[in-house]
Amino acid sequence: MVDRLIISDIDHTLIGDASGLNRFLNKLKKTHANVGFGIATGRRLESAVDILKKSKVHMPDIFITSVGSEINYGKSMVEDRTWKHHLNYFWEPERVREALAKIEGLESQEQGEQILYKISYNLVGNKAPSRRKIVKHLRNERIRVKYLIVIDQFILSCCVYLLPYFFTFGNLYYKIKVKYLYPITQSEEFIKKLIFLNFSIKFFL
Repeated sequence: MVDRLIISDIDHTLIGDASGLNRFLNKLKKTHANVGFGIATGRRLESAVDILKKSKVHMPDIFITSVGSEINYGKSMVEDRTWKHHLNYFWEPERVREALAKIEGLESQEQGEQILYKISYNLVGNKAPSRRKIVKHLRNERIRVKYLIVIDQFILSCCVYLLPYFFTFGNLYYKIKVKYLYPITQSEEFIKKLIFLNFSIKFFL
């Protein structure tokens, strides 16, 4: 029975060092009876599956994709619809796009990066707006969202993700916890057993 999870980012974390990846996967095979394996990435599900296959990584027990806005379980990649229902409260993506179209220095990412519960922009050079300016503007428009700046230190790029107001990493952990049938009273112990590997991407709320 799985009693702990290792959840890793993909780019420059799980993928990037072939010998290190092989050692990790061999170790995981030996402990797989009680150690679950998950992926948490900004990539969309299709993109995450594709790069794992190319890198010969077996399909994980959990996919947390699109910066946490989508969760899928098992080899069949069953979608967690209750998580989407949770995120849907007060989520008005068209109003968000209309409001941010008025701000200079934000460039909408390609359509493939835009999904129902994640809106993403690139910050453009010297014209890039500050976090305070974006947050203030959205508040003035009475739009409630969660705002993340993601910095990729390897390619020196910055982007902005707008997520539903009710998205939190705490809620995300809780969803995983319930799915894996951990007793509610052991939540602190569960969090200790959730090992997140993410060395290249920094999140700022």
